[in-house]
Amino acid sequence: MVSVSTETATKGERTPGKRGRPAKGDRKPMREPQRQELRSGQVLSLDGEVLERRRSTGFVNPFDVPPHLIPKGFNPQWVRVSCNGKPDPANYSDHYANGWRPFATKEILEHYRAEGHVVERDGQQLMIRPNQLTEQALAEDRRNALELRRTQAEQFGARDLPDGFEDGRKSGDGRFDASKKVKRTLEGAPASLLPKREFDVDADD
Repeated sequence: MVSVSTETATKGERTPGKRGRPAKGDRKPMREPQRQELRSGQVLSLDGEVLERRRSTGFVNPFDVPPHLIPKGFNPQWVRVSCNGKPDPANYSDHYANGWRPFATKEILEHYRAEGHVVERDGQQLMIRPNQLTEQALAEDRRNALELRRTQAEQFGARDLPDGFEDGRKSGDGRFDASKKVKRTLEGAPASLLPKREFDVDADD
């Protein structure tokens, strides 16, 4: 039998708890959960998510695609899938036939806060295709532009000189001059086309 004197009890000594456990007052406080260090401008939401505000230095293009999220060797493009709320399947099918495919990786979906398997904004869908196909399309556009320019130049008189013509683009007999250009001038209307005005004059005058 263990006896405890009054003097010992008054000094704050406590008897061991049941089964050799320390008394309730002698237990060490529980370790506080480790807090996540926040950077300047960051705060915690109710569920512990780190929140921060995206700072704007001016105009922000909502269609900008971060280059580091695009796979190497591919080109991104926003393709119209609807206009004024009406679907545009013809435009989508045309781009799909030319190698464009929807692009929605996990990182892209998180960047645009999108859900599902596509990223759409204002009736346009984010798509990508290999660089080789894009280079082919650009080369074709350049050829078409040069052909159009050549055709228009011929229509306005700038054409290749026939055999025997000099660099001056003038024929030897002077009957043909390819260097002449059309001049646009303003000319007055013929007098016969002007309106005729008749005035009544009193006899006394």
